[in-house]
Amino acid sequence: MNPRTNPFDLCVLTAANEEQAKGYRIQLQWRRQRGKLPDTEFIVIADPDGRRIGSGGSTFYVLDQLLALFGKNVFRKRILLLHSGGDSRRLPAYSVVGKLFTPLPAPDYLALFDVMLDNYAQTPCLTDGQIVIASGDVLLNFDPAAMYFSATGLTGVAYPESAENGQFFGVYVVAKPERHAVPAVDVLQKPDIETLNAAGAVDFNHRVWIDTGILNMAPDAVNLFLQCDALKTSILSGRKNYNLYHEILYAVKAKYDLPDQEYLRTVPLFVNCLPYCGFYHVGRSEEMLNNFYTLTHASVQYHFNNSVRSNAAEFPELKHSWVYNTLVRTEQIQAQSPSLIEGCHLDDSMVLEGENILTGIPQNSGPIHLQLGFCLSVVPLHDNRWAALLYGLRDSFKGDDSTFLHRPLPEKLQTMGISAEHLWPQNCPRDLWNARFFPCCASPRQAIELALSLQKNGFTPAWLQAERLSMAEILHQADQEKLIDHRADIERCTRLESLDAQLLDPDFSLAQLMELARNQEDLRTIADQLKQGIQTTSSLNLKARLEFWLGQVERENQNEETGEYWQQQAFTTIRDAVNEGLAHLQNAPTRLRLREDEVVWVMLPARLDFAGGWTDTPPICFERGGAVLNASVILNGQFPIQVVGKIRAGERVIGINSIDLGKRETLTTIEQLDDFRDPTEWLSLPKAAFYAAGLVPEGYRGTLSALLADLGGGIDLTLFSALPAGSGLGTSSILGAGLITALARLTGKEMSREEIYARTSHLEQLMTTGGGWQDQIGGVAGGVKLITTSPGFNQTPTLAWTHLKQPGVDLRDRFLLYYTGYRRLAKNLLRQVVGRYLRREKEALTTLAELGNLAGEMKDDLDHRRIDEFGHKIHLAWTLNKRLDQGQTTAEIEGILSRVDDYLLGAKLLGAGGGGFIFMVAKDREASNRIQNELVENPANERARFFDFDIEAQGMKISVL
Repeated sequence: MNPRTNPFDLCVLTAANEEQAKGYRIQLQWRRQRGKLPDTEFIVIADPDGRRIGSGGSTFYVLDQLLALFGKNVFRKRILLLHSGGDSRRLPAYSVVGKLFTPLPAPDYLALFDVMLDNYAQTPCLTDGQIVIASGDVLLNFDPAAMYFSATGLTGVAYPESAENGQFFGVYVVAKPERHAVPAVDVLQKPDIETLNAAGAVDFNHRVWIDTGILNMAPDAVNLFLQCDALKTSILSGRKNYNLYHEILYAVKAKYDLPDQEYLRTVPLFVNCLPYCGFYHVGRSEEMLNNFYTLTHASVQYHFNNSVRSNAAEFPELKHSWVYNTLVRTEQIQAQSPSLIEGCHLDDSMVLEGENILTGIPQNSGPIHLQLGFCLSVVPLHDNRWAALLYGLRDSFKGDDSTFLHRPLPEKLQTMGISAEHLWPQNCPRDLWNARFFPCCASPRQAIELALSLQKNGFTPAWLQAERLSMAEILHQADQEKLIDHRADIERCTRLESLDAQLLDPDFSLAQLMELARNQEDLRTIADQLKQGIQTTSSLNLKARLEFWLGQVERENQNEETGEYWQQQAFTTIRDAVNEGLAHLQNAPTRLRLREDEVVWVMLPARLDFAGGWTDTPPICFERGGAVLNASVILNGQFPIQVVGKIRAGERVIGINSIDLGKRETLTTIEQLDDFRDPTEWLSLPKAAFYAAGLVPEGYRGTLSALLADLGGGIDLTLFSALPAGSGLGTSSILGAGLITALARLTGKEMSREEIYARTSHLEQLMTTGGGWQDQIGGVAGGVKLITTSPGFNQTPTLAWTHLKQPGVDLRDRFLLYYTGYRRLAKNLLRQVVGRYLRREKEALTTLAELGNLAGEMKDDLDHRRIDEFGHKIHLAWTLNKRLDQGQTTAEIEGILSRVDDYLLGAKLLGAGGGGFIFMVAKDREASNRIQNELVENPANERARFFDFDIEAQGMKISVL
């Protein structure tokens, strides 16, 4: 969807009758099930009792129906009304689906409807409600920035065109066009040049303002239309067919007498004059065919592309034809231009002599030979029957001048030598629409063979004896679900054949991939393609995604063990990608440089994350960059995380002490040091730090004694964390950064902060916990800052600082930090979220993008001291986190928040969620006091408590004593 859109609350499609309405509902349901519709409510309203009441009558009828269904408040919503109740009698190929759902050769859109929905969502949005009315057979392309709707009355939209062309359309007359909506002086319908000049419609450039069919109804206009009871009664009687753009607008301008005209004539009418508007009309068969061979604004804007959803590009025999939504399984092809092939499964010989349209041909339909100017369409019917429609490119099934196979109907009957009794039942209108020309058979092959026999001037006995239907009957008996499934299956097969190209599309999802598999053979084909992609790609990001997908495919194929292997392999590849980001870092041979009696003392703050978490996690940040807003804080006046390092001269062992855990361990073998892949083991982090800091050479196979001898002695590390386990304040990563810093300083190296960030990410991958860069940057770099990175393996951050404190206001007056007493380990969570990203789940991708954008918005709020806005967005950030992970909260957490919700602007669990610390933004000082009183007097559990915090501007501190 276009990013500048204002989605509609409700979209109404009109239909000629209930059969057409049913088809539209099936089309909508199919799209809804596949996530191809916005969060808009859709309703289809058929003309009453199948009577044709015109676009004007239909507008009044829709208003009446909406009022009855939803009540008057519905008109406070933004509504789109698409008039789409025609039979498409001049476009037989798509009479069954209706012009609105005419397929288009656009990669991003399936049909005219899908483009329109996106297009009209760009129209201006009125705050008190509106109804945007448009025609369902015209594709417009316009600059949304040039469109304005009046807040009152009706606003038509027009564009400039020559006066000669104005004779074929509706025309608005305005005194002077402006950028905003201006009053309409007059309205004309298909006026001749003399009428245009007399009305003052022609400007000095000999142009007129042609109606686009877009008409916006403001709330006052809706209310006046709703009062036209006499007119609605006239419409429902079926006595008159009212055109919205003719009789109704004429009545508004007091040019036409209608019931209730006293209401209509008080409706203001305005015109929005666009400098330009592309106009792509889906009208007649010949017009549609010629449009594909003409460079139009619509074809450029919507990227019309030959061979979309088709493998036709592989067949040079089709290079002169327009082909889309088509699967080709034969090389016995001759096709002259112009010709259009859509919705076909071609597996037998085909000859097109030119000026042909071939649509809806299913599998096993037999040979097809279309003479010059003839067209063929196959329609599935209920009860597993098929109808074949042969017609002429210039045929029209509409009006008294209708033609069949390019001949006027009476002349064609005479040429064929067939009597009226063979074509029309008794008491049936004897027109082409109701003529039973089209054979109906149990197989499409039989129906096609009989239909093609009419290319001769006469008819065959077989055709005469066959069951035949009229177009009117076919519309009532068509199986709409089979029509949709037929094209969907073609798309599935063509996409399966071109899978290698689709796998390179960064937005192609696992769900889309799995939709292509209908059976075990398809799964094997997909697995083979994924393996080939894994073997040939040089992109680690793509390789990880394909490995993850292959794991899912193998699981679907009942290979659980193999599936688990490939999904584990995906995370191994992600670790390899993190290592790529360290390629610029050198692990040169080194020795311990401190004196025997000196110690390295590293003190680190904790991290509070406000927004953007998960965007910093590989491979998300590698492919899309990251953006996180967080803060470096000390707790209760102290640095909560500390590391002390000391050389053990003359010894060949490593001692590791944890003050907070009360544990000590001495490592004497390389095997002990290398055993660090269980993140639940307290020693894993300090052990892995030796590798991440570069003290253990890559691929080292010697003994620990030899390694320490080369370094110049043993090492003693003392760790301390005052934070509870699973706090959500980034303890593990920040402690890892402190360990790496201390080990580097023992060797005399003063690592840059950028190198510390990168090596800490590497450390987390070594331990298999994964994780992003925001924790270590949050603790190492001081202050409140927006951290951003660009896509790529080298995730060097850019930092922009802001302030949480307000002058003269204590932090605790608005911001509170509360430990819930509950904990959660992030390892499985990280795999779940990264897994959703690797699957390319639409919701996950959208949420990640929103989180990144929110981080920037919240920094701007802090820059401008908009604390209330910042508080509201803290709530939004947590809402987005919960959308990514359902385990973000628990019943216990919700219980805590419900007790103080009245006093909060926003609150979120920090870090992985599910437990740990809650960061709260109170409405004001009094609200902050009430929150503290409530949770101090009634703590959530014996461990729950408030922590004082302050911003640590400098971040990590290093001393050598």
